[in-house]
Amino acid sequence: MAAKGSKEAAKLPEGITIIPPDREKVSYENVLNINFYKKGAAFFGSIRGMRYRLIKDEVRGVPEGEEEEQVLETRFKLSVWDEPLSYEATEAAGIRDYYFEFSEDGRKQAVDKINEAYQSEILHWHDAEENGIKRLLKRR
Repeated sequence: MAAKGSKEAAKLPEGITIIPPDREKVSYENVLNINFYKKGAAFFGSIRGMRYRLIKDEVRGVPEGEEEEQVLETRFKLSVWDEPLSYEATEAAGIRDYYFEFSEDGRKQAVDKINEAYQSEILHWHDAEENGIKRLLKRR
């Protein structure tokens, strides 16, 4: 028996894990600063079954009265999808996209959206984490 005031951790039943809430949240500091995206690089991450990708997205077109294609808008594109597949290997129908202004505020809004998307469907994402590989193997 542990002495009173002992810091010995209580044993949890097998298969039960406690994850601190801050480990299930993306912070503004985790998602790289805007200069990273200006170079055209994509940032990938995941939270317990939910994968995400943040990238600079350029909308191109030919403005009225012009002859050459130009960048009409630069924005952030956030994509979220189920584990276990990579972005490239996931069917387009399984990816949800969100767009934000290409600015520091837009980057922060994208981080907020990552956290909102995760929290709003937490059971779905945990199921993807636990059963995603099994579902893939059944399809083969």
